[in-house]
Amino acid sequence: MMAKTPNNQAEIIDNPHIRDLFATQALSFSMVGTSNVSITLSSARWSPVKKAVQHVVVERVVMPLTGAQNMAVALNDFLIKQGHDPSAAITAGESRQ
Repeated sequence: MMAKTPNNQAEIIDNPHIRDLFATQALSFSMVGTSNVSITLSSARWSPVKKAVQHVVVERVVMPLTGAQNMAVALNDFLIKQGHDPSAAITAGESRQ
C-alpha cells in the first residue's frame, strides 16, 4: 500500500510484514550525541518468582532530534483530537512532569 503524505512529500510504503510492539510506557529518554534521541520502551510484566510487577525493556527507538520533535508534536496533536489532552493529564497529576 502506498500513500502520499501531505503537500506531496515522499511516498510512504507500508510494510505488512513488520511486527507490532506493545509497550506500557516510555521508560526513559536520552540524547545520543547531540543530534539523536533514544527512547527506551518497557512493558509491565508479572514475575511469579519475585511476586511483583517488573518493567522489562522491550525496545529502544533512536531517531534524529528533528524527527523526535516532530513525533512529540504530532502525538500531542493526535491525543488532543482523541480527547486525551496531555496538558490536562499533567494538571490532574496523572502523568509525570
